Amino acid sequence: MTDVPEPPSGPPPEPPPQAAPEPAPAPASPQQRPPWLPIAIGVAAALVLGLGFLAYRSMSGGAVEDAYTVEAYAPQTELVTASERVAGYEAPDAASPQAVAFGAGVTLNVTGRVSRGLGGDWYAVGWNERTVFVRQSDAVAGAGAPPPVAEREEEPEEEVKEDDKPDPLEEPEEEQVAEGPAPTWGLEISDVSWVREPSSRDFARYFPRRALDQGQSGRVTLDCVIAGNGRLDCSVAQESPSGYGFGDAALSISRNARVRPTLPDGSSGAGRHLRLPLSFRAG
Repeated sequence: MTDVPEPPSGPPPEPPPQAAPEPAPAPASPQQRPPWLPIAIGVAAALVLGLGFLAYRSMSGGAVEDAYTVEAYAPQTELVTASERVAGYEAPDAASPQAVAFGAGVTLNVTGRVSRGLGGDWYAVGWNERTVFVRQSDAVAGAGAPPPVAEREEEPEEEVKEDDKPDPLEEPEEEQVAEGPAPTWGLEISDVSWVREPSSRDFARYFPRRALDQGQSGRVTLDCVIAGNGRLDCSVAQESPSGYGFGDAALSISRNARVRPTLPDGSSGAGRHLRLPLSFRAG
């Protein structure tokens, strides 16, 4: 006969105690973040934007053409270039191609103005039947002529290169003049001593663009009044052919010319008229 075990007497045993779950870690507070993290994020964003801008410039040919509006503007006083070299751009943007470089004291034919903000204003300037743009800071009020050239003592003649030789001015035909007192006007180029004579560089600089493109030569005669400092105040007496801008080009050349106010015979040339013929030869 098999023995059957007797059931245990008394209350059932208690289960072993279970360990309490560990609390979840608290999220990091903002004070625990590195202080340089926002700065690093800002720098990274700026770098990404800068690289994107450079990539766009390279794909668009290196210049970003912003839309601009030319407002009609007429300055109250005559404006001239403020330095020895003033650039005229094809658009009111220094990144745009440069169309022309003006010298010192050149009169600017201002036809409009472009406001780009933050001191980036530009003048629209008419030049050779087109419009170029000059920084507003490169233009000042003036009399439309470069600073006077100081007279100096005669120096030994130096060897002049072929490119620097002045274009020959046309000598007038000799006329039979009755003897009498010298007139107060009608001086010819052979009657004055030049401090700065029109040169081939002046003709190359101011030669009208359309005439140059078409191989058109021209001839201008200026009627000039000699000032006390040797400057020439000129007006166009004759221009052939007209419509190409030879007259304006000749006036620009005359603003750089200087003569000695005292004539070779010792008399004063101030206030007297000088006939100044200029020839523009294309090719």
